[in-house]
Amino acid sequence: MVQLGRETHVIQFGRETAEPRWLDADEQQAWRQYLHASRLLEAVMDRDLQAYRAQLTDKGRTAVLQMAPTHVRSVLTDLVEPLTREEFLALGRAMGAVGEGIRGNGASDEVLTAAKQPA
Repeated sequence: MVQLGRETHVIQFGRETAEPRWLDADEQQAWRQYLHASRLLEAVMDRDLQAYRAQLTDKGRTAVLQMAPTHVRSVLTDLVEPLTREEFLALGRAMGAVGEGIRGNGASDEVLTAAKQPA
């Protein structure tokens, strides 16, 4: 059951209904944690890349090679190390399933097209 305002909704996990299934409290917390952490992670990775932006000339290649250890450290520190190995591998499997679902419904084409559009 999910409490929305004054209404209580009984929701069957995994069943399709005319109305979308609302997340329960635990799922809502997991969703919000995912959103928050993924935005933070993206910001950290963007910060690392911004520090080393360069065209891929010889100088640019050198900059990329110099930036790589910083990027790897950030991935380890901010994503891998806070989790157990099992949690990190489960995250990989879960996000693989999410990616497959997105590719399967064609949404990835829309996202990729939108990403290529100038801001």
